[in-house]
Amino acid sequence: MNLLNLAFAAFAVAQLAIVIATQKHARQDGHAPATTIITVIALALVYDNGMVAVGTTVGVGDTLATLSIFRFVSHILLTPILLVAAGWLYAQHRGTKISVVGPMAAVVLVMFGTATELLELHLVPATDGGILRYTVGEGSSPFAAVATVIGVIIFGELLRRAGGPTAMLAGGVAMFVMAGVDPAIGFPFVGNLGEVILMATMLMTSREIARSTSSPGSPQLITA
Repeated sequence: MNLLNLAFAAFAVAQLAIVIATQKHARQDGHAPATTIITVIALALVYDNGMVAVGTTVGVGDTLATLSIFRFVSHILLTPILLVAAGWLYAQHRGTKISVVGPMAAVVLVMFGTATELLELHLVPATDGGILRYTVGEGSSPFAAVATVIGVIIFGELLRRAGGPTAMLAGGVAMFVMAGVDPAIGFPFVGNLGEVILMATMLMTSREIARSTSSPGSPQLITA
């Protein structure tokens, strides 16, 4: 393993630590949907980073290609659900019912990602900086992922304006900036570091809100 493989292994460990910390927090927060979503997505990112870390060891072939499919399926199907968690945290801080906007946006983005990426998924091997991983072929659009991060930033700003924690806003901005650095410098790890920061700040936000509210119970879904 070279240093970049070790970096991805470290990212996997960091995401696993977030999973463990989130579950510990969830026992205090009544296993609210936000903590469940953070846990599920962080677990998917453990797998994602782990597969990249061992890609060189496994080598090019059907085994690595097959194992890599879940990386992209999870990104397409799970990433937009962060909007539900962000909306839930905003509603929990304000002590109001959660708007349908976050869940509906997540559904639309999952459907968009499925139609534009998942149904036409074509993985090709790529070597960058000494690491081996399978990536999507040309023509794939990251729109759903970018829109999700922008949505998290919007909820983070709304939360800040409501006097809530600023961690989610900072994490969303960091993820947005760092995701754009990867293609610019051709060094494929900055975006994954951004994912660690984003998930950590989502957890930090959930913790702060739970501490600041006397009853960290679940908001209700409303349609307007």
